[in-house]
Parts: sequence; structure tokens; C-alpha cells
Amino acid sequence: MYVKSFVLVAIVIFTSACASRYLEPQVGELAALEMPVKHVKVGIGANSSIYLFAIKEKGSNCGKVFKPLGPKNRGDKTVTVNIPADREIFVANFSSIGSYSFCNVAGSFKSTQNKNYKLTSAPIYSGCGIVLFELDGDKAKAIELDDAKLDNLTGTKICSE
Repeated sequence: MYVKSFVLVAIVIFTSACASRYLEPQVGELAALEMPVKHVKVGIGANSSIYLFAIKEKGSNCGKVFKPLGPKNRGDKTVTVNIPADREIFVANFSSIGSYSFCNVAGSFKSTQNKNYKLTSAPIYSGCGIVLFELDGDKAKAIELDDAKLDNLTGTKICSE
């Protein structure tokens, strides 16, 4: 049971060390992505919830994972970043709940100019899931995600299936 916790913590550290820092575009055709900030609690029964994103690279079916995002202000539970519009965006959640449950889910969507998106977790019958909402004022519409997979070996890329 402690092996899963150790593996998760090792992957989190490796991903944080190897992933590149995201530099938000400030001009051009943009959309916005809001997602929970990373949460890691290390110890016996360690738990972690890390939300990742990547932008599909041209000529590839994968995108390089950016470093897990921390809060912009102390105490923030979410962070919003500018993402390029009209690009395939990969999103993922990599979680451990206690030392028993393990979650690794990913999906992709095509961003649209001037749209705001919110990524959140969604418990499902198998234990975990992610949901992406398109926000329009006070309305939220769930967006269907295409299948994607986080590279389990390195945790540094997400690819279309």
C-alpha cells in the first residue's frame, strides 16, 4: 500500500523537475483555462492531486506537460492561465487519495478564441474523473473531452489515443 504512495510522490517530483514552466501568451487569439492548484501532502497515507495541461505540438499527437501550477496569490484554490485559441489542449489529473486509490485521467479539447474554460475533478464509479466546463457569465456547459493518455513512464507528455 505504501508503494503506490511512494510511486506517486516520485512521479510528482520527477514531473515538477522535468516539465517546463508555462509562459502565458499575452497577445494573439487567446482563451482562458481555470484549474485547481496542485496539492501535495507527503507522509504516511500521502495524498496528492495535481492538474496538468499541455498544448498539442504541431506535427505530433502529443504535448509537453507544463509544470504543475501553484496559486498566483496565497490561499487561492484555482489558477487561470491564457492558452492559445484554436489549438488542441490536453488536460489531466494525477491523484492519490490516501495510500489506496490511484487516479490518472486525461482528455483533450480544442480551445476557442475568447472562451473561458474550467477544469475540475468529478468522482465517478471507477473512482475519479475530470470535467471541463465552458463558462459563459454565470452559466457553465460541460464540454466532452476526447481521449488522451498521460505518459506513465516519465509523466512529461500527454498524447491523443
